[in-house]
Amino acid sequence: MKPKILVTRKMTDGAEKKLAENFEVTFNKNDDPIPYEELVKLANQYDGMVVSGWDKFDENFFNNMNGRLKIIATFSVGYDHIDIKSAKEKNIIITNTPNVLNDAVAEITLLLMLATCRKAYEGISLVKSGKWKDVKVDFVNFVMGQSLTGKTLGIIGMGRIGRIVAKRAKGFGMKIIYCNRNKLSNEIEDGAKYYESVNSMMPDCDFVSIHTPATIETKNILNNAAIELLPKHAIVINTSRGS
Repeated sequence: MKPKILVTRKMTDGAEKKLAENFEVTFNKNDDPIPYEELVKLANQYDGMVVSGWDKFDENFFNNMNGRLKIIATFSVGYDHIDIKSAKEKNIIITNTPNVLNDAVAEITLLLMLATCRKAYEGISLVKSGKWKDVKVDFVNFVMGQSLTGKTLGIIGMGRIGRIVAKRAKGFGMKIIYCNRNKLSNEIEDGAKYYESVNSMMPDCDFVSIHTPATIETKNILNNAAIELLPKHAIVINTSRGS
């Protein structure tokens, strides 16, 4: 008899097909969020759950488990929506999906950098509205924006994603500087310059990209005081956890 699995949100067709081949699965076909109270009741009918970062699993949830549920697999990097301590007390295994989004996040970071510095949104809006024909539009100062080439990118958090962003940005001819808990080896730095604090790095940045985990130490890591130290033209990109 196959283990019985509940999938709380819509997944890719390929993932759902593989799950169906190996388990007795209940899918959320409409992809509507399952209310918390209903989720607590449903969980006791399954051996495992595949969940999203929007589902909440707190102490109360685990206190209401009857012993059948053995594993909760969240298809997210973060797992702060799950009370890990309570899960351990109930002998329920928690898994997440680290590293699978590294390249995707790095690519989105570069996308946002290009979109903001080249004023892509503003340009698209002008085209959609038909105002691009207006001779009064200041194309030189408003629409053209600025180039990435030759600019300095300050990276806060030079972990896996931060290093991928640095590599991609170097391809655009950018200078890389970074702030990290520890200085990296020369080989890993690959020419990037290390700063011991965020505030010391800010005045030298044309762009700032944040790539830190969501922890007590990183909360408000880029605060008003740090932002005041940035050059007026600087652009800040945040693709890290929004906690």
